Amino acid sequence: MSTSEYPTWAEELPFISSKQNRVFKDAVAASKRRGRWSDALMLEGIRLIETAVEAGFIPQALFLCLDLLATKEVKRWEAFRNLMERQGRGECIWTLSDHLFNHLAKTERPQGLIAFVEPPQFELENLKNPTRGYLIAAGVQDPGNLGTLIRIADAFGLDGFVCDDSSAWPWSQKVVRSTMGSLFHIPVMRVSDLGAVLDFLRKEGTVIVATAMTGKPLPEIGNYVSLERPVALLMGNEGSGLPTDILAETDVTTTIPMDGRAESLNVAVAAGICCYELFPQQLG
Repeated sequence: MSTSEYPTWAEELPFISSKQNRVFKDAVAASKRRGRWSDALMLEGIRLIETAVEAGFIPQALFLCLDLLATKEVKRWEAFRNLMERQGRGECIWTLSDHLFNHLAKTERPQGLIAFVEPPQFELENLKNPTRGYLIAAGVQDPGNLGTLIRIADAFGLDGFVCDDSSAWPWSQKVVRSTMGSLFHIPVMRVSDLGAVLDFLRKEGTVIVATAMTGKPLPEIGNYVSLERPVALLMGNEGSGLPTDILAETDVTTTIPMDGRAESLNVAVAAGICCYELFPQQLG
């Protein structure tokens, strides 16, 4: 994009060309979950950022590299800028030199836009009146597995995904990539007190089902609890499983029958099998 093609508003934005600039240092720190925007998710590219904003993520800062900006997408950049101004974040837009932008970007082919966005905040009240139920993770520390669990919850049309604070951070770059966009399709909550969540769901009439090494065979689970009610499926750490205090809060534990010699399954694989059994798809 040549200088003559820059929109007027872009030429008026603060320009950063030094690594010593305070705002640039804040951005680098935020990319490592530190400092000023430590609770924000770093996103690159207009499509992903637009999707996040439509899902309720709140822009905290926007960085442009005008030389990487596609001319055909200038109007989309302008629309995003206008959105930030409406949200009172108009002063949080900066342009970066090519060198600084490439230093900050994580993708191999930067598209000219980086945003730091804060995820929407969900409370217990947001868990009211589920239509199908929830997938809940405790101690799932691998970002790829956690992201796949979110994707599974989305695929089966669940009302949301919940994880405890011993699980991976749901808005890290690795989790975002492994969700393949599902992070922006369903509510995602990270909580410090999983017991309080289970207590709330039980009072709402949700059936609490937990996976364990010993439990009722998954194909027979409908004989022990009503699957006509919303279900909350709990998945634990692959190594240690679910904590005993959490297991005590469940209505039933279940296990996947296996004829082979494998002792266990990957947590995401197990979750997919359980969801297929517990949340049958509506056909027709």
